[in-house]
Amino acid sequence: EWAVLQEATGEAGALMKAQGHRLALADTSMVGWTALHRQPRIALDVGEDAVHFANPLLPYTRSEMTLPLMVGGRLLGVLDVQSTEEAAFDDDDVRVLQSMANQIAIAIENARRISDEAALLEATSPIYRASRRLTTALSVEEVVDVVITSVADAGATGCLIGLFEPPGSDEPEVIHFVGAWSQEQPLPLQPGTRAPVKEGPLHHRNVSSPWTVTDMAQATHLPERTRVFLHRLRARAVTNVPLQVGERVVGFVTIYRTVPAPFSEATLRLYETLGDQVAVALERVRLLEVTSRRAEDEATLRAIGDRIAQALDIKTVVHSAAEGLSEALQAAGVYIELGPGLATLEGPEPVEASGG
Repeated sequence: EWAVLQEATGEAGALMKAQGHRLALADTSMVGWTALHRQPRIALDVGEDAVHFANPLLPYTRSEMTLPLMVGGRLLGVLDVQSTEEAAFDDDDVRVLQSMANQIAIAIENARRISDEAALLEATSPIYRASRRLTTALSVEEVVDVVITSVADAGATGCLIGLFEPPGSDEPEVIHFVGAWSQEQPLPLQPGTRAPVKEGPLHHRNVSSPWTVTDMAQATHLPERTRVFLHRLRARAVTNVPLQVGERVVGFVTIYRTVPAPFSEATLRLYETLGDQVAVALERVRLLEVTSRRAEDEATLRAIGDRIAQALDIKTVVHSAAEGLSEALQAAGVYIELGPGLATLEGPEPVEASGG
């Protein structure tokens, strides 16, 4: 029923937090509207937005943006950004702040999972160690290393970690094997292998749900190509753990042993909990990579723009643009043709990219 303020900046924010500031989940404020509709809202002039809540502690607010904090289909909260300038937000600001809101939501969800599962994490040392490492992982490789270490500690012989591509698709085209490990023999595929879903060894639908086989000799319900592939791994007992973020399955961890035997209930619970933690960590890493690439692109465009702005003639403008684009795109050459409205320009030789 209420959105309760958890954190805020400045003296006014500290005072509102101390007062237990809250807003109803209704169309009576931008925070309430965003929470109710689960969509971002922007007021470039709050005086003209009927939904804006005029907070007496923030009398100089002129622009406001609210963004939902969501993981999967669940709403965790709302990020509220205010400015003393009118029309303070543009499309780039919306993209950057939405990416930040997504990362905040993932961090909150991760913290909640750790809190809710604290007793299990304390009692089960592999999960406890894995959780601590996953919360600080900054790359897919670091997450994969945690998975391999954890399943090895639990007595597995080998495992495969796969992610679906393109991310978020209901019908992915490729399985990207980001991790592959075996204690006993070289595997028929290496980390980094991408296999088409329709022709690869594992089908999307098979690895998108949890299942366990205690003896592969009796696993007649699995597709033939899956049985053949697992036989090549010498897998005799197998359990599959889907990696799920909200309602979306982003990948899987297939764990196996070379001796047919049941997995203990404690081991299966450990794998299930590990899968939840790994899914959240991978989503956080993906968002970090997207944000980093966007920041690099924006920095490159600003640098090219600065070089062009300093040019005093057309020839220098063209040369600066070509050189900057060649470096940014790592292209062997960039060619710029001027329209008929400009005098013919003998441009510079094609610019050689440093990485070309």
